[in-house]
Amino acid sequence: MDAKLFARMFSGSRMNDFKKLLRLYRPEDVEEFSSLLREGFCRTLPILDSGGNPIFYIEGRARLSASAYRALLLPYEETVPSVREELEESRATLSLDGIIYGRDATPASDRDEADREERLRGVRRGIEFIGDISRGITVENIYKLYTIAVGGPLQHGNYYRHGEPRLRSGVPHSQLPRYMRRLVAFIGSEEGDNDLLKAAAIHFYMAYLRPYFEGSGIMARLAQAWYLSRRGYPSALNIPISGAIARSSRRYRHATAMTRRNFAICGVTDITSVLAYFADNVYNVLPAGGGRSANADIYRTALEEGRVTEKERDLWDFVRSAYGISDFSTKRLEKDFGHAAYATIRGFVMKFERMKLLSSKKFGNRVRYRVR
Repeated sequence: MDAKLFARMFSGSRMNDFKKLLRLYRPEDVEEFSSLLREGFCRTLPILDSGGNPIFYIEGRARLSASAYRALLLPYEETVPSVREELEESRATLSLDGIIYGRDATPASDRDEADREERLRGVRRGIEFIGDISRGITVENIYKLYTIAVGGPLQHGNYYRHGEPRLRSGVPHSQLPRYMRRLVAFIGSEEGDNDLLKAAAIHFYMAYLRPYFEGSGIMARLAQAWYLSRRGYPSALNIPISGAIARSSRRYRHATAMTRRNFAICGVTDITSVLAYFADNVYNVLPAGGGRSANADIYRTALEEGRVTEKERDLWDFVRSAYGISDFSTKRLEKDFGHAAYATIRGFVMKFERMKLLSSKKFGNRVRYRVR
């Protein structure tokens, strides 16, 4: 290929949108351009597309700001979201299947209230699960995470869907074990020159494979946070990544659609547009102070001063995870928590109400509590 022609194609804003390139250049030039890109400018990843070819991206096209690293490197305690912020992020995570797969996927807003509440609790339980640093990212632990966070329909003995999804996406179910083993190996390797971009690639690939009939979007978000937290980014579990995706869902769909179009034209999967999307619309717009709230400061101060016992800490974590901003009674908490005497439960709610971490409201002779 003529050097000037290559330089013109490479420097243009459409350089990785082959559909638009075909409107401007001859098909044989676009094909040669694609081949030269892969040979000299791309980083190839050890994960395969549906055609069995390695996925790749063009280096230097996804630019990360220093603020993205600052946000993700903040101490975990400084990014604890308020209960309302946590609920909004969980709801956004539930919407990811709809964002990823379009209108045919059932959005969380179409589900009945009881189902939505249970799914919100599932997302919170999933975040607790991946927050345990002793758990490695293995095939078995991904399965456990799915059963905790989503709990969708899987046949006995299957880690993934046992048939083809209603929407035409993903790989055949018979190939999922092989593809998922490759993904786990990729996660545990040093492949990829940047942790944040690798996490975005993991997110993309989980959604691309669509290993479950439902919940693949949720799993993509959790896998991204799981990888980042294990790579030393403590606030990854608290940062509102799903909310950022929800706010820029049209650009997300455009980036993934470009990847599919390029595959249809050239038979290879280039995720440059997806990584650039994550850099510009997710990482680079993360709040520098995380989601830290007033009750997080109160709680952290009480911890530092030794005014919270280990049992009270476990109860507080459970209340935030299990109930969110929903009401609960002491009897309900005693039953759900399962390993604390009623006197301990009663002392906990009264103490945390005095600390202004819980509020109470009377209903006749009954009192119900909720996180402030």
